[in-house]
Amino acid sequence: MDERKRLQQTALRFGSEVERIVGSNFIDMPAPLERLLDALDSEPLISAYVNDCVDKHLPTGFDATAEVDRVTDESSGVFGPFSEDHRGASAERYLIVSELVERGTKFRSPVFHGYGHGSGRLQDQAEHFMDEMVIALIDDVNAHLQAMADALGLNDLLDTQDAADDAQADIVGPERIDYLLRELESSVRELPLDLREDALLQVEALSDELACEEPKRSVVRVVLLGLKSTDAGAHFAMAVEQLEACLKAAGIA
Repeated sequence: MDERKRLQQTALRFGSEVERIVGSNFIDMPAPLERLLDALDSEPLISAYVNDCVDKHLPTGFDATAEVDRVTDESSGVFGPFSEDHRGASAERYLIVSELVERGTKFRSPVFHGYGHGSGRLQDQAEHFMDEMVIALIDDVNAHLQAMADALGLNDLLDTQDAADDAQADIVGPERIDYLLRELESSVRELPLDLREDALLQVEALSDELACEEPKRSVVRVVLLGLKSTDAGAHFAMAVEQLEACLKAAGIA
């Protein structure tokens, strides 16, 4: 594939996912952060940049675990100050977000308290934390993609309809559906035992139907409805939501 086209498709897919991340409900934490990590790790051009930031630019002595512990323990603690080197700062933010996801940090966690001010405390926590940690990291990645575009003589990353069409096909194509099915299966294995067996059977039924040459939309919808009615964690709910959106875009649900 042409290098320019590959970069454009990456930017389009990432931009589409960023819209969902920014529009996520803070109360669903850590789901928005899980989605961010997936968006960063699943795109080779972006993951290569993030890995470079972590491997070569992370400030000496930085410990994400200790940093999250510090902010959690301080009643008004916030993350930072961050490295003046933007790649170093991106590495710090990425590792902090990874640590929060690893801990399954909920929106009620003291780790967010330092970002709340005034009477609208939860809203402030959401806005200020997302601006400082999530949006800042996304902006840095976008700046890197634009720098790559500039080096290739691309004035506008999103100004090619063919690239947009190809990226959309990739978003809803068979490979994307297979990937989201694997993500759903992985999230099912995290469910409590009393929910896991039934959810696995539903996922298997959905996989079998999607493997058909012409999946029946009615069957797909019924299984998705059953999965959505499962009272489970945010990771599972997000996996179902992503798969349903993809299947609807592909005209299968």
